Amino acid sequence: MIMDIEIKPSVLKAIHDIAEKTYPYECCGFIFGEAGQPLRAEEVREVVNNSNENHKVHYTIPPLEFMRAERYALENNKLLVGVFHSHPDHPPRPSARDLEDALPELSYFITSVHQGQALDTRSWRLSEQRVFQEETLKINYHSNN
Repeated sequence: MIMDIEIKPSVLKAIHDIAEKTYPYECCGFIFGEAGQPLRAEEVREVVNNSNENHKVHYTIPPLEFMRAERYALENNKLLVGVFHSHPDHPPRPSARDLEDALPELSYFITSVHQGQALDTRSWRLSEQRVFQEETLKINYHSNN
């Protein structure tokens, strides 16, 4: 099911800051929040890109980091909303490799970073047919941060 996602400005800024700091390599991490309609993205946690491949075009989050993220969510009464990563000098659309690695229960936030500047972030979710569909990101300017 495709969701609307409400994101705090501070969360979007954190993703952009991480993506710019990591450029020209792909960054990655987790997004935590609350369930509901819309789904709420409230916190990010960066993870080191552990890919054995070219970090400019691929990221890997080790299974142990997924386990730690799930534990963190449980211990802090949060939901693991999704995964974020960047596309250096490419649009914020999922690649074929992103499709291979994706899980259907998570949102995938992709930030386009052009020459070191984060330009655009979009969110995607897998359909039951394993096709990415774009979600609607709504910035909540009325949140505390």
